[in-house]
Parts: sequence; structure tokens; C-alpha cells
Amino acid sequence: VDQIDEELMDLAYQAGCRQLHIGVETGTQEGLDFLKKGVTIGQLTRAFNLAHKYNIRTIADWMIGMPFEKSMDDIDRNFEFLLDLDPFYAQINVLQPFPYTELFSQAEKAGIDSLTRWQKWCANPQPEFERTIWSEFFTANELTSKSEELYRKFYFRLEYVGKSITHLMSYRDFKRKLKGASRIFFNSNKKIRFK
Repeated sequence: VDQIDEELMDLAYQAGCRQLHIGVETGTQEGLDFLKKGVTIGQLTRAFNLAHKYNIRTIADWMIGMPFEKSMDDIDRNFEFLLDLDPFYAQINVLQPFPYTELFSQAEKAGIDSLTRWQKWCANPQPEFERTIWSEFFTANELTSKSEELYRKFYFRLEYVGKSITHLMSYRDFKRKLKGASRIFFNSNKKIRFK
């Protein structure tokens, strides 16, 4: 998003760009700096505003369960920024530190995970392997439930439902959106196992 400006967005639209996928991840400058995103809250806001101006749909990737989110209130305050950006779609995931990343090194130091556990799994992969979350402040169940709650909060807003209906392109599009809404509402998503 640090490269997005009016000229680029205009060129992208003229070239046929109709959708942007943006890794927002979190809603505070502290969080962006922690993740070393190299962008600012202002740059993210500008990118989404320009996308709206040029009628380009946006997909925002979002994470919860960051080490700096120490309470559910912290997660909710961060999430308000995502709502302010008003992307067309949002993907909300629970943070998972993966080996050989700086975040994983911090998780090892905090006693949350170990490289040895992953090496054993690589040597003998088993389907019941549990991915690691940052479990210092929340359990896996708490974060999974919170992500489901945030999905509902995002997709079942009246203004979002109205916007989504006005952007329907076909009966097939309607069926796809109805199926997605029922999965969120009835919580039938396949569970990821977390440690």
C-alpha cells in the first residue's frame, strides 16, 4: 500500500483491475510496526479510499491473537479499524507463528512452541498435528470463537448486506453469497486444530 497513489489506481482501473487483495493484518501503528509491515495506518486508509473511489473491490486480510493483543477489548478496538476501511470482503485468521520466522523465534523464547516439535512432524507428518497460536493471553478456543464472532460482525452489518445485494452479478453469485453467509451464521467451517 505504500506504493498506491491516485495515478497508479487510475492506471490499474484502466488496465482492467477490479479487485485488490491487501494484507492489513491489524489496526494500530504499534501492530504494523511489530509485524514490520513497513506501512502506516494513513497509507492503508489512503489505499482503501482510492480503491473505493475507482470502484475497485478490496479484500482485507486480518489477523487476531497478536502478542500485543492482551484482551478481547484490544482485539475489538483493532477490529474497528477494519470496519472503518470498509473492504468488500474480509478474511479473518488466527495468528500462527511458523518456523524460521522472527515471530516464531519470539514464540520459542516465550515457551509457546519449539522448532523440535515441527522437525518431528516434518520427519513423520500426521494429520492430527496442531498448529501453534500465541497462547500467552488466549486459548485456541477463545480465538477461534472470536474470529467467528468477528466474521459475523463484519458480514452481517446492515450496510454490508445492502452493498452486497446491490453488487450481485448473477444468480450463481447470489447462491455463492448465500452459501457463504450460511457457513458463517451456522458456524459450519472446517476447524483447524490449534495447540
